[in-house]
Amino acid sequence: MRQILCVEDNEDSRELVKLALETRFPNVCVSFAESIDKARELTRHNYYDLFILDNWLPGGSGIDFCRLLREDGAVVPILFYSAAAHDHSRADAMEAGATDYLVKPNDWDRLPHIVAKLLDGDLN
Repeated sequence: MRQILCVEDNEDSRELVKLALETRFPNVCVSFAESIDKARELTRHNYYDLFILDNWLPGGSGIDFCRLLREDGAVVPILFYSAAAHDHSRADAMEAGATDYLVKPNDWDRLPHIVAKLLDGDLN
């Protein structure tokens, strides 16, 4: 079973991600962390095939966590799904090692499609 870790502090956003992914991907387990500290703890004990990160989180930024994952050698896709819609937010995430960047809630309908591409290894 493929594993996704979604790091998101907003309960409504977690529910939307869960709804979007669990119906489309029955063989994927989506786990959630509400803070950077919880995400760090989970990544110490589990392997994930994909990370979905928000930009602003308790305990730090998704960009800092993305950078940390890459520095620790993570080669799996990292997708940002964030309300930070400014070009500089997207650029900062991509510079930190993100694979793709979606803006919530506008890109909600694209989320399953992008997740499918990333899980299939289609990084273009």
